[in-house]
Amino acid sequence: MEVVEFSRPVGYVFDPTDCELVGFYLSKKIANQLIPGIDYFIPEYNLYGSKEPWQIWNFFKPRLGEERDDQDLYFFTKLKKKTLKGSRIDRSVGTGTWQGEDGGTEIVSNNQRIGSKKRFRYENKDSNQHGGWIMHEYSLDSSLLLPDQHNNYVVCRIRKNHLALKRTIEESVKKWILKRRRRVRFKKWILNHYHSQHCRLGVQPPPPPPCCNNHYNLKMRQSFIVMNMLWLFANF
Repeated sequence: MEVVEFSRPVGYVFDPTDCELVGFYLSKKIANQLIPGIDYFIPEYNLYGSKEPWQIWNFFKPRLGEERDDQDLYFFTKLKKKTLKGSRIDRSVGTGTWQGEDGGTEIVSNNQRIGSKKRFRYENKDSNQHGGWIMHEYSLDSSLLLPDQHNNYVVCRIRKNHLALKRTIEESVKKWILKRRRRVRFKKWILNHYHSQHCRLGVQPPPPPPCCNNHYNLKMRQSFIVMNMLWLFANF
């Protein structure tokens, strides 16, 4: 991945409209027309590859001078078909996928349809980033293409879904706390039954190994108690 060095005015924010993205930047990219500084503001990168959205974000964000998380990143990328002869687009990214949220909306300029815009969200239920990324994909209308041009290029805008990321992180923390509580309750249950079984049978419980702050010895104590319980259940 390479980012072109470019010096921009202080305070400048690249924030083009939908019509500008499609009618100017994307149309010139497809026509192979040079735009000064375009590789800095809209670099070309494969958004349907092996890199996760946050890896792409963390790589390009500081190099493009976008210090605020509420500022979007823009990329030119090529669409990738699932099969050579098919028409379905492969929108996998990293270990997840870009899941479509709508059927697309028209982009109109001067009463003429110039392209379309689709919204996608990152989906990966095994990741704490599930739902935390939004991508808008802009494509040029086929009626504006010349006979020798192909509509493989699209321009994409990536942004963070802060509410979804916060919700996912909170759910992960709750699951971790619940898991810890269940583990503590299970340990208490083992200790209670360990002593109650010996008292019910009138057997003096053997002293467990000496306890200390060492994590290994603590595990040995727990294993010793469990083994004694299993022996009691099997023999009485």
